[in-house]
Amino acid sequence: QTTGLVRALRGFPCPPAVIVAACAFSVLFSIAVGAGFGLKAGNRFQQPVPRWSSISSAPPGVNFGGWLVLEDWFYSGPGGRHVMSVNASGQGVCLPPMVQGLQETWPSEGVLVDRLRAARGDKETVDIFEAHRHAYIGSEDFGKVAGLGIETVRIPIPWQTFADALEDFDPKAYGSGAKIVPDPFYKK
Repeated sequence: QTTGLVRALRGFPCPPAVIVAACAFSVLFSIAVGAGFGLKAGNRFQQPVPRWSSISSAPPGVNFGGWLVLEDWFYSGPGGRHVMSVNASGQGVCLPPMVQGLQETWPSEGVLVDRLRAARGDKETVDIFEAHRHAYIGSEDFGKVAGLGIETVRIPIPWQTFADALEDFDPKAYGSGAKIVPDPFYKK
């Protein structure tokens, strides 16, 4: 029997193994990886959080945003000026490594997926997202972060990871065979 999370991962535009690995990194980083890199393990909720400036020159944590959760301002190129969307057209102009420039900016991942599907088809859209997920953050990045003395990595996980909750709403779109999971709130 397939678990809900595994069914959701099948519909996510990324191989399930990559998302499972990302979840494992997120949950086990300070224990499994941290021990190998000399990071502190423990329950952060039981220990007071020291001020960054009082312990070292490295911040206590880093965010790996833009890897699994796409926000337009991460991909705004030299034209981006804000760390948030300030209008409906957005700032996104690329999705490396396969999409280096688009004619029209994108404000959200839902809009980007819709436009890529219309222009390039489902298969190439899946390939674009898989290439991004594989190239944006790698295991060597975790080693570099630990080498800088950073002890915590935050990995935002997208709602699509749990898309199986919507399977009753639309089994074809959110079921186990889906390759692209549409945003149910996105309207053209």
